[in-house]
Amino acid sequence: MTQHFIGVDLGSHAVKAIVVKQGFRGGEIVKFDTEPVLLDENGVSLDTDIVQAAGRLVKRLNVDDASIFCAMPGESVSMHRITIPLNASKRAAEVLSFELDDLLPYDVDDAAFDFAEVARTPHDVTYTVAAIPRQRMATLLAQLQEVDIDPAELSAAPLCYAPYLEDINAVAGPTAILDVGHQRTNVIVAGDQIRTTRTVLRGGRELSALLASAGEAEFSKGVEFKEREGLTGRVGAVLKDALGNLVREIRQTLNGHMANGGSSVQKVLLCGGSARMRDIAPFLSEQLEIPVEVYQPGIFKDAVQPFESGLSAEYGVLAMCLAGMGIIPKSKRFNFRRGEFTFKGDTEALRQKVVIAVLCFLGIVGAWVFSSVSRYMAVSAQAERVKVQLENETERILGQKTVSRITIEKKMNPRDAAKSPLPVKDAYDILIELSKRIPESVVHDVDELDIKPRHVKIRGQVDAELRLDEGEEDDDGFDLSPTDLIKSKLSEFEECFTAFKLPRVRTVNNRQEYTMEIESTCP
Repeated sequence: MTQHFIGVDLGSHAVKAIVVKQGFRGGEIVKFDTEPVLLDENGVSLDTDIVQAAGRLVKRLNVDDASIFCAMPGESVSMHRITIPLNASKRAAEVLSFELDDLLPYDVDDAAFDFAEVARTPHDVTYTVAAIPRQRMATLLAQLQEVDIDPAELSAAPLCYAPYLEDINAVAGPTAILDVGHQRTNVIVAGDQIRTTRTVLRGGRELSALLASAGEAEFSKGVEFKEREGLTGRVGAVLKDALGNLVREIRQTLNGHMANGGSSVQKVLLCGGSARMRDIAPFLSEQLEIPVEVYQPGIFKDAVQPFESGLSAEYGVLAMCLAGMGIIPKSKRFNFRRGEFTFKGDTEALRQKVVIAVLCFLGIVGAWVFSSVSRYMAVSAQAERVKVQLENETERILGQKTVSRITIEKKMNPRDAAKSPLPVKDAYDILIELSKRIPESVVHDVDELDIKPRHVKIRGQVDAELRLDEGEEDDDGFDLSPTDLIKSKLSEFEECFTAFKLPRVRTVNNRQEYTMEIESTCP
C-alpha cells in the first residue's frame, strides 16, 4: 500500500508543503512547493491570510489519499519539563494535568496538552509537556477546515525538528537547529540527552523593516536590499547590528541548555528563509563561536530521491520534519488533537487497514488453496501412473489386472488364502483345558476367569495343602505348592499357553489367594 504524508509549514511569509510517498520500501519526497501569504505594507500577515494560502497550496498539490501534518507557532505553546514518580507513570496524563495547573497562565481545563518521555530513572520519569489554549486550537482547526484542510495531527513547531532529524541521523552529537523565518526564529538543541526548544519573535521581517526605515523607503525596498546585499557593504553593517539582538537570544538559549544539564553544542544547522542571506552563516559562526552551516537536506530517508524542485532545500526543513511525523513512532510525536479534537479520519484509516489486512489474509488463504490443489493434482497424477504400472505388472505375473491387495495376496499365497479364518482353539476350548488340567488334588475355587485373545487371567483360591484320597499314591507333584502345581500342569498345554506370570500369592487363614496371567496363542 502507498500512503502520502503532507507536511504543511504555516509560515508568516509563505506556506511551505512537502509531500512524501510512503510505500513498503520507504519514503520519497515527490513534491515541494510554496504559496506566498498576503502581507500588509509593513510585512505583517494575519492568521486568516496564512490559512487561505495553505488552502490554495494543498488544493494545488492535489493529493487525495494524504495525511496532513501541521504545527502551531512556538509563541502559542507553553512547554515545560516535569518529573513525576515512576509509580505514577501509568497515570501520567492525570498527574501531569495536575502539575500543569500551577504552571500555566490559564486554567488547565482550558488547555490542550500532550507529552513525551525524555528520561527515566529507577525512581522517576521526566516528560516534556506542551500545552496550548483550547480556544486558540479550536479557532485554527475551524479556519483550516474551512479551506478543506483537516490535519491528522497538530503539533508545536519547535517540537517537530529534533525527533525527525535524529531519526534520519542528520545530527550527530549536541547540535543546534536555527530556523530563521519571517517573524520568528525557532531554536532547538537536538542530539543530546537534554532537549531545549525556544521560539524567538525575531526574524527576517524585522531586518527588512530596519533597512526600510534606515533608507526611508517602503518595506518592499528593505526586502529587496536584504535579499540582494545580505551581510555585505553598508546594508550588511546595518543588518549585523540588528542581528545582534537575535544572536544574544540564541546565546542565552544555548547557555540555558547547559545550565539545565545539557552538553555544549558542537555545531549549528541554519535553515529557514533568512538562511539564504549572503554571509549569514559565517557571521553567526563568528558571533556564537560555533561552526555554523546552512542545512540542505538531500534525502528524506535512506535511498530516497533528492529534492527535484528548484526551491532551496533549507527553505522546507520544517515542512519536511512535519511530513516525517507520519514515519517516526507516535511516542516521539506531539499531537494536540486529542479528546474532542481527535481526528475523525483516524476511523477511516483504521477501516482501510482492516480492509488491507483482510485482503492480505484472503490472499494468503488463496495461495494456500492454490498450492494445495496443485499438490493434490500432482499426487493424483503420480497415483494414476502407479496404478497403471501395478495393473500391468499383475496382468503380467498373475494374468489378471488388479490393484486389490487381498486379491494379490490370494493369488501370490494360495495356501494362506485357503486357511480357515476360524481359530484352532476358541475360549470354550481353553475353558475345557483349564478344567481338565487342574489336578483334583487341589481344592480350587475360581473367583475370576478372563479369557481374551492372546491373554488369560485367573484369580482364585486354593487350600494351603494338597488333598490325597485313600489309596492314592504320592507323586512328584506333591512336592510342589498348590499354585505351583497348577502352573506346572497348565504349562503342559503347549498348543496355546506360552508364558506364565504368578505375581501375587498370599495366605489367608488356611487358603492361598493367587493371580495368574498366561500369554497364549489362542484363540
